[in-house]
Amino acid sequence: MKKAILTLIFLAVTAPLFAKELVIFTGIPEIKISEGGISRVVDENPTKDKAIEFKCIITKIDDKYYWTSRENVELIPIASGAFITYWAVNATGYVRIINPEMKKIVAMAGDTEEKFDYVEHLLLGLKSVTYYGKSNSLALANKSQDIDLLWKARALKAVENIEVMTEKLQKEDSKKLRFEIILEYAYAALLLNPEIISKKTSTVNTYHLLLNYGDDGGLDVLYNYDPIKQKLLSVSIDRLPKDRRISMICDMPNIFWVLNYEEPNEPVFVFNRADPFDIMILSK
Repeated sequence: MKKAILTLIFLAVTAPLFAKELVIFTGIPEIKISEGGISRVVDENPTKDKAIEFKCIITKIDDKYYWTSRENVELIPIASGAFITYWAVNATGYVRIINPEMKKIVAMAGDTEEKFDYVEHLLLGLKSVTYYGKSNSLALANKSQDIDLLWKARALKAVENIEVMTEKLQKEDSKKLRFEIILEYAYAALLLNPEIISKKTSTVNTYHLLLNYGDDGGLDVLYNYDPIKQKLLSVSIDRLPKDRRISMICDMPNIFWVLNYEEPNEPVFVFNRADPFDIMILSK
């Protein structure tokens, strides 16, 4: 029995060591720019030793990405056009890479895109360090965008937005701004309460967008995805706050909004069923 217990402990401790690791990207910098608001230092053509010291490495272990050259900080990849950007989950920076298949086209955009393959941006307090360089090896993430990464990236952005909006609210209070903050908290909830916001099964992955209307209750919008194809299957309303109703226009089947029939001057959330991140707030 004792031997069996020791074996289980050994497997639990060593299992992560056998996780498959894939080098997604390595890059060698050619320019280093250090900025601090009142100072700016440009170091062009660093020595070979320095370039190797400052090289950028991104790896993938199972379904997660890591900034291996920067203390193994976890990264979230977001693909957009000819670029893929890896954002640090602790908000310490990012790496933006040109898709090599699009390099010739992107190079026409300017000298920077022609000369370099990536930019690495680090935040150090209020100061920053930026590297521009050439890729040494490249195996970009799967082109089909992971829905979970998109929701997490939006949640991270929401945390930043909340801080800015809260400061703004102290200077200029408005109903619309308060509703904007409600929306940002709904997105940020994925980081705070992932077990409530995200539900995953073998047949469907569901994300709840929970908007808090205070004493009137909440609005719960469900976005249901195919877990294999990573495609949006349907959108549904699981809960409505008190005195609100859903309205639609026949000519715009993807658009719906939430109205307060007791207080017509209340700001209105306008949803796009095709895109959970395309939500507007209208105010009279």
